[in-house]
Amino acid sequence: MEIKIKKIARGSLLKEVEKVKGRCRLITVTCVDHGGFFEIVYHFFHKGKILNYCVLLNKGEDIDSISSIFPSAAFYEREIHDLFGIKFRNHPKLEKLFLPDDWGSNEGYPLRKS
Repeated sequence: MEIKIKKIARGSLLKEVEKVKGRCRLITVTCVDHGGFFEIVYHFFHKGKILNYCVLLNKGEDIDSISSIFPSAAFYEREIHDLFGIKFRNHPKLEKLFLPDDWGSNEGYPLRKS
């Protein structure tokens, strides 16, 4: 299986994702905390190939939600928000998914390296 990786600027994400709408299937969205920055990877499947869009974010930056283009992204974005604290602009329901409702900012985000 062929795997392609494409680096995407944070501001170009929606435009790039719009290009694959109807041609690709969103597999999942993952996030890695590299210490000083985050890497969000959007994994797509198309005709036996995996296409990965990588977006780098500085801590404290937010990113556009792709859920208006790929509705299934809403679940993954909520998970990333819950566990890393990344905000997704224009997400339809950005609220806790796994952590208890009383989990506060004092506990931090479980998957952050800080």
